[in-house]
Amino acid sequence: MKEERCIGVWWLFVFCMGNSVMYQIIIIILKMIRKLHFVFLKKLTTFLIPDIGVGLYVAGRIHFSCSQYIHIGDNVSFGDGVYLMASDQGEIFIESECAIASGVRFVTQTHDYHVLPVRDVTISKPIVIEKYVWIGTAAIILPGITVGEGAVVAAGAVVTKNIPKNVVVAGNPARVINTISRSG
Repeated sequence: MKEERCIGVWWLFVFCMGNSVMYQIIIIILKMIRKLHFVFLKKLTTFLIPDIGVGLYVAGRIHFSCSQYIHIGDNVSFGDGVYLMASDQGEIFIESECAIASGVRFVTQTHDYHVLPVRDVTISKPIVIEKYVWIGTAAIILPGITVGEGAVVAAGAVVTKNIPKNVVVAGNPARVINTISRSG
């Protein structure tokens, strides 16, 4: 069935190539559909996560909980499969100009391992990502963490402590491996 649809669309384009007016109409319709798709996604996203700045870019799916406790600044980009797990006592603040790669997880809730069963006690703490932060693929940001302005979190890092500004961190647990000098 998929092959038949692909062949049908391909045939339509080949047929329209000979008729430049028809081809132009098809291109205009496809561009309108694409634009409407992005407008719809933007409206849906702002409905689901009310506190979003301008210039949001999402390259795939975002998974989130308690969207009313998620705050996103201007010009933030998300890769595919990012998890934003907020709660009423564990909000997520992502300031402007941040890049969040695919598979990053923001986890604001945990459990007290001294109390069993773990479902009885939940610990929630906010996460703050300051301006100009880049978080690499599959990094995990744990409860109560602040990532300082201009910091870079390497792919796969597990952030268990606050990160100062203008540093590169990597590893499990994440440790400072380099300092970034900013001019200007």
